[in-house]
Amino acid sequence: MYFGQNRYPCGGIAGVASDPAARGRGYAGALIDRSLEVMREKGQFLSLLWPFDQRFYRNYGWDWTGYYRTYKAPLSLFKPYSESKDVESVKDDLGKLFNPIYEKLAVQYNGPLVRENRMWEGKVSAWDNRNPAAYLYQKDGQPEGYAIIRYTDDRKVIRASELVATSISAYKGLLGLLHRHAMTVEQVEWSAPMDDPLWSIIAHWDIETKLIPAAMGRVVDIQAALSARKPQAGVNGTAIIEVEDKHAPWNAGVWQISLEDGNVEVKRTDSEPGIRLDIQALTQAYWGTPSLKDLRKWERVSVQDEEQFRVLCALLPASNVWLYDDF
Repeated sequence: MYFGQNRYPCGGIAGVASDPAARGRGYAGALIDRSLEVMREKGQFLSLLWPFDQRFYRNYGWDWTGYYRTYKAPLSLFKPYSESKDVESVKDDLGKLFNPIYEKLAVQYNGPLVRENRMWEGKVSAWDNRNPAAYLYQKDGQPEGYAIIRYTDDRKVIRASELVATSISAYKGLLGLLHRHAMTVEQVEWSAPMDDPLWSIIAHWDIETKLIPAAMGRVVDIQAALSARKPQAGVNGTAIIEVEDKHAPWNAGVWQISLEDGNVEVKRTDSEPGIRLDIQALTQAYWGTPSLKDLRKWERVSVQDEEQFRVLCALLPASNVWLYDDF
């Protein structure tokens, strides 16, 4: 996963199931607990999943990490931006063509997946026997945006399964591309990160915008996860935290976190903690949305030492989260 410029190993759970005749005996829970052990053994100190029900996985230490926007907009609101002249239809080597653009945007957030070729194959493959249309925006030979457009069962609606722009020019160019579909469809749907610029370009009551929780994340190994963070140089101090984690006993207990000139040391301690929280709250703070300050306001974090809280906030600053993948 991208956490800014850093890449962290991540273990995923794609599905958990139990035969109805065997339910209620703790088998699924035992498998989840074992999966945490396996991820830790493999060095995957973070985990990610897309839940069928957030309440189920929250019992095992996962929690929602960030949220994003979904749009449903009438194409009549868009206009033919001049930037659209730099958009072209593309058909070959789409993953190779689009991945550098995707990465340029991904490193601005916490949480996007690092995409391998096989993942791109799924992004550009046919859905329900319908191939997508793919478009590239490039200015003076520099690729700055792309869109993957799909027709839906509703003949009045198209969906941009991916719309990625690394500049406002690219964003307007792709909006203009969507406008050109107005001859055959009426509306377009797509999803975007929370700092998406659409409202600064088009603000209208007829644009339906929803906020959707992103995937659920989990810190699998506290010591490895916190040690991997790279705080700003010059941020020094120590925080002592007590963490509750019923399903990963290697995480539970009191930890001393020391920051010195961009380096992080995490170790067990018998000292009195200045901060108390459970693994779900620590996970959300690790991703950056909700922030530690929000979690404290919501009484998910207990603070006894303000200086230690300052240090922990410096290690785990608020951040926008974005994820364009699910499984």
